[in-house]
Amino acid sequence: MSPSVMARCNFIRLVAFFCLLGAGCKTADKAPSANQVAVVPGADGAVLVGKWLQGCIAAQSQSVLSSMTFNANGTWTSSVKMFADGSCASPVYEMITEGTYVTGQILAAGTAMDRTSTKVSEVFFLDSQITANNQAGYRGYRNWTKGVPFTRPAEIPVQYDIFRIEGDLLRLGKVSQVAGSANDGLTPQTRPTEISTQMKPLTRQ
Repeated sequence: MSPSVMARCNFIRLVAFFCLLGAGCKTADKAPSANQVAVVPGADGAVLVGKWLQGCIAAQSQSVLSSMTFNANGTWTSSVKMFADGSCASPVYEMITEGTYVTGQILAAGTAMDRTSTKVSEVFFLDSQITANNQAGYRGYRNWTKGVPFTRPAEIPVQYDIFRIEGDLLRLGKVSQVAGSANDGLTPQTRPTEISTQMKPLTRQ
């Protein structure tokens, strides 16, 4: 395992609840079970438009800063930025996801939302990470530059989720990071059916 990958692995526990903001965090491969219906394309998503910030969250002398932006034209972006300190001051790694979204049917716990991810960008901020990436040919690429994003296709094309807005707070669904779980969000049938109580809500900016 390269040093750059090891550095990111140190943040796995910290960012476990934030993977649903981007794409590529699912594990395993099991047949899903059905528990929910598909979103209704073209439904009103105006309530989501704007930037939402999760704020700096610290754990074990490390921290993460997450945000999501929903645009009126149906596009969205998310950022999960990790730091080597407890106050979000020393950046180590950032994952930026871009795509489109639709909202629709109002369910018991919240409103259905499908986020399509078209591309994911990775950014490394340490010289040691850049050296290791280039030596190992991480992602098949040997021209990494510190602070410069490397963009690739998203590994998870669609996230089937739910959301609920409470005043200036945006709460997302309780999505399992284990593929094949009943609420993994990988299919309309496995859309989560409850709002996450573990993930800190995002605040409207």
